[in-house]
Amino acid sequence: MNKFIFLLFFVPTLSWGLTFKDGKQIEDDTPNSYEKSNLSQIDGTYLLEWETLIVDEKKTITDSERDAIDEVNFVNGEVKNITFNDGVRIGNKYRKSVKIIQKNDDIIIIGNLDINCDCPEKVKIILEKKNQDNEVIYEGMAPWGDQDSNEYIKATLKQLSSDNLAFSNDLYKKNLGIENPNDTTLQGWNDWWVTGRKEMQAYENKKNIKLFSVVSSPTRFGETSFFIQAPGDECFQRDEDCKRPNGEKQKRVEPRHDTGFVGNVWVSFSFYLPDKFEMPTMKKALLQFHSDYDYLPPMFMLDIVKSRGLIWTHDSAKGIKLYPEGNNNCSPGAGGENKHQFCNAQFQEYTILKTDEIKRNSWYDFVFNINFDNKNIDQAFHKIWMNGELVISKNNQTLWEQLPGIEKDKNKVAFHFGIYGSFLDYSHQEYFADEIHFARNCEDLGIGNLDYSCETLISQKIKESVPSRVQAGF
Repeated sequence: MNKFIFLLFFVPTLSWGLTFKDGKQIEDDTPNSYEKSNLSQIDGTYLLEWETLIVDEKKTITDSERDAIDEVNFVNGEVKNITFNDGVRIGNKYRKSVKIIQKNDDIIIIGNLDINCDCPEKVKIILEKKNQDNEVIYEGMAPWGDQDSNEYIKATLKQLSSDNLAFSNDLYKKNLGIENPNDTTLQGWNDWWVTGRKEMQAYENKKNIKLFSVVSSPTRFGETSFFIQAPGDECFQRDEDCKRPNGEKQKRVEPRHDTGFVGNVWVSFSFYLPDKFEMPTMKKALLQFHSDYDYLPPMFMLDIVKSRGLIWTHDSAKGIKLYPEGNNNCSPGAGGENKHQFCNAQFQEYTILKTDEIKRNSWYDFVFNINFDNKNIDQAFHKIWMNGELVISKNNQTLWEQLPGIEKDKNKVAFHFGIYGSFLDYSHQEYFADEIHFARNCEDLGIGNLDYSCETLISQKIKESVPSRVQAGF
């Protein structure tokens, strides 16, 4: 009787991981008690890297594209929370619905996923435990759709460590790492994206630094601000920036607002230069009002350079000079097959602060009111307030004129901020940015938090500003 009782307890444990119905074995994706108590359980924070693959008839991978990188927190083999970052091809809303389960030594991902469409297919990916470069990873792939599909989704889990710290950089997260919708560091914008992500991450991992981070001090208002740095030891960007056809090598740590805009806009931007900020001998932009069309130049930039100080650069004042046969100085960072035909006819600069007037470890508050209007250029203008005082007021062209061959929807404004400029002076820049807001009127900008009054700002009048430097375009 004792043996019989022993067998009753022993036989069921032989069937761990298996479920039977009507006498037949079926799949079960829920770990049973044996698995939870006897197998090593995944624990800690892991990066979940997604890729889309194209395979041929022999299931050989012919093309691959890295997509989102999410962060998964495991506690005793169970998922406690996931931080989702923006994907390009695999939709965010479908990734958020997947189930992640540990089964034996493998991790199973089940859910409905899409690839560059709103047409999800059920996918089950078994991530097998492997050793790679003395590191334990979980890796697997599965067809998207039926077994004959040539599109696959690959998933890889790697434990977050100092070797892959860059993948958790706030620059690559949704809303640049600002999670609280009431946080005033960013207001009025929607999605952001960056260029050169692969190159920046490789540089960050090699140097064990973050180029862009949400920090708690110093802040201009509230509990967070951004820390942005661009060292001068490498040009850590894509070839379109570091190997330009005109010889330029541009470093860039610069989020770009994903949606173009036109019309009358208000933007606030506060920055703080610490002692480690090196005054560059070649211009660096802290922000840009760029064209949404890559082959058109920026309209405005807030630049800093040792020889001239803090300057407002206006590129669109005299419109476009067209080079039908192409000119490598025209938007040299734009890739693709199109000719570089569109150069600005003139550069205009306005001095805001001379170099010896720029203070370290102090906040500078900027408010921009610009009417981007190319239908009624006589109504176009740009005004800038610094620390509550109107410093620039000019009525002239702002938005590029509508040019043949450029879609109207592309002739809009894309806002950038961060650090952008030549790598060739080998200088190091770092600064803090806060209160980066967008609105259609001053009252919605939230500058009351900084003790400024819209009524006071709007009532200020100065003589029409005159450029401190004018230079012909290329």
